[in-house]
Amino acid sequence: MTATRRLQRIVRAKVRRLVAPAPSLTAAEDAKTPLPAPLDPQRERCLAVLELTRDATAEQVRSAYRRMCRRYHPDRFAGSPEKSRVANQVLMEINAAYAYLTACASSSS
Repeated sequence: MTATRRLQRIVRAKVRRLVAPAPSLTAAEDAKTPLPAPLDPQRERCLAVLELTRDATAEQVRSAYRRMCRRYHPDRFAGSPEKSRVANQVLMEINAAYAYLTACASSSS
């Protein structure tokens, strides 16, 4: 089998999987399936800044915040003024994202 023919078979198989109908749910199963809550764009951006998923817990938010602060703290880049300046801007975004997410968590509780 040539490489071209093998590639064509792989592509056809992937297309079949993409086009395959989703398994149908009964009415009872469909009623039990929760719909994902829509997130406001600000919260999604903050989760992206902290490299988190939509279902992140408060503990995961805190852990990600601490990890990102260690990674982008300007003191780590004291030898290079340009890198230090960029790290300072990134750290300000991280702080703003953490403040927003903790404020949202405390107001929803």
